[in-house]
Amino acid sequence: MSREFGWAYVVGSQASGPKGSVQLAGDATALDHDPNLLWSDDLNALLVSGNIIAHNFEIQNQTKTVFEFEVSGSSVFGDTPDDLHQFTGSIDASGSITAHAYYGYGGDLEGVAINEYTNFGDNRLVTSVGEKSVNAEENLTFDGSILAVVGNVQATEVSSSTSLFTTSQIQNLSVSTLTDGSITIQTGTIANIDHLQANTLEGLIVTPSQTNITDVGTLNSLEVQGDSGLSGSLTVQENVAIGLTFPRKKVEIKSSDTQLRLTNTEPIFGIQDYTYADFTVDTSGGLSITPSSGLVTIPNLNLTNLAQGSSNSILAIDANGNVVVTQVVDPGVEVKNRVVVTADYTVSTTDYFVGIQAQSDLTITLPDASTLLNGQIMVLKDESETADQHLIQVVAQPNQLIENRSSLTLASAGAAVNIYTDGQSKFFIM
Repeated sequence: MSREFGWAYVVGSQASGPKGSVQLAGDATALDHDPNLLWSDDLNALLVSGNIIAHNFEIQNQTKTVFEFEVSGSSVFGDTPDDLHQFTGSIDASGSITAHAYYGYGGDLEGVAINEYTNFGDNRLVTSVGEKSVNAEENLTFDGSILAVVGNVQATEVSSSTSLFTTSQIQNLSVSTLTDGSITIQTGTIANIDHLQANTLEGLIVTPSQTNITDVGTLNSLEVQGDSGLSGSLTVQENVAIGLTFPRKKVEIKSSDTQLRLTNTEPIFGIQDYTYADFTVDTSGGLSITPSSGLVTIPNLNLTNLAQGSSNSILAIDANGNVVVTQVVDPGVEVKNRVVVTADYTVSTTDYFVGIQAQSDLTITLPDASTLLNGQIMVLKDESETADQHLIQVVAQPNQLIENRSSLTLASAGAAVNIYTDGQSKFFIM
């Protein structure tokens, strides 16, 4: 309601309203009050329930809080640059806000090109996230001299005409074509490249399959792990090693199995057989030739390790089917194989004379009778004549007999025993 008002100091009971009511001029000479305008001694404040309309309004006490403040027209807050205006809540402006600096979250700001910057850190390159947001990439950094990428680099083409890398630290490089004058890789691998072209390729190439290598130029060294195939010609100026590191000859192959296989035809089911010949060197240095046909043909054989002039040496087949060089003896002269033993010994199927020169007790074990020819003879002799000093026993294989016993003993000095076999399980004393 609208009232005319003035100030008065009233003593007595003529005042209107409850305690603290601000007195207003009433009808005639009476006083009146407005319940929306009270003074509180407890709060030391003037309580106004309605609006305050003033041409000039100044708040002297800066500790009080203004909960709602409406201004029409221009207004000024503060008068020096160090003034601080604090607001709790939001500022809703229908016009524009101009500031020399802005602090805090700006994701909801409009009218600015970029309003949000996330994941900031030293040396991180910034990438676009949306229309108004950027992000600092922790896996993409540049310290002024080195560009570091953590992860993969994918490119359609990397060439010296478009890119120059003085130092490049790359974990994985995936490209379709890689062409450059010089690339040095200290650690790591180059993988999944469709085309690699270089005048000089140094270092180690390790791939699961190299079926498309057509020309490698001149290699100082080449190390291949696993199976590999070669079509075309291979020229090697020095030595080649397979299965070892340092070859001692032009070609050296090391394996405990067959070292070399020469193949004529590969197997085609129902059409042709697999024809080959294997060459194997055993631990004693012996050479075995194993052809798939079982046939070894030597058109011309010249034995160069025999003495010049006439020779009594001939090629013969031993009991095991091996071709050996042996001596020709005069007709009527019988020559048998002799072996000398000084310790425990198992008689070989090719032994005839077993000369025993015992220096301590020993045992002579006969071979399996079933591995001998029917009627094959053996002679066991105490050549050192020490049978009376040392125990010399002759024993048969398990479940086999010498006459009717499993063993016998040479007891007297210079003793000998001549035995023959049935080629099955028994030996007999002659």
